[in-house]
Amino acid sequence: MVTGYCFSQNQALDQGSILISASGCYSSQGGELYEDLAEQNKNSTTITESFVYFIQDHYFAGQAGSWTGISQGTWKNTEFSLGPRLGIAMGQQHDMILPFIACDYRFISVFETNNKYWGSDLVFSGGLIITLHQHLGILIDAGYHHIRLNHNSWTEAKTGSNLLVTIGFAGMFN
Repeated sequence: MVTGYCFSQNQALDQGSILISASGCYSSQGGELYEDLAEQNKNSTTITESFVYFIQDHYFAGQAGSWTGISQGTWKNTEFSLGPRLGIAMGQQHDMILPFIACDYRFISVFETNNKYWGSDLVFSGGLIITLHQHLGILIDAGYHHIRLNHNSWTEAKTGSNLLVTIGFAGMFN
């Protein structure tokens, strides 16, 4: 997983600062557990983004979204999500470690071969930005996703969850 963050203002956590993030993840799963009858691996790519504004020192609000593509042989699945994000970032101007927590409520659409699903993705995440230099740091992030999907042929929604841990980079500028 690769993640990027950009910061502005005097201190990354000050009121009026803007935080823009982007991340990407790829996974390929094989073996008897994941391969189909033709012994093809299950491949997945995810790209996420967020844009938040610090409405008060350390408190931010904005939006977050993602795109995921999953394939296995001729089977394809594409997922889009977008929704509001709220969070808190902790630390002072010269701290080397800046912890944060966030909550997103995303609306999700899933397009599969001949099927369409829709629903929600409630995300609870937290992590650290470990500053290496004034404008550069390492990002460690963990997010729990609770997904609820609907389909026209289902009598009730189906739910599932996943945990995503990411390590990336952080760029901070004023």
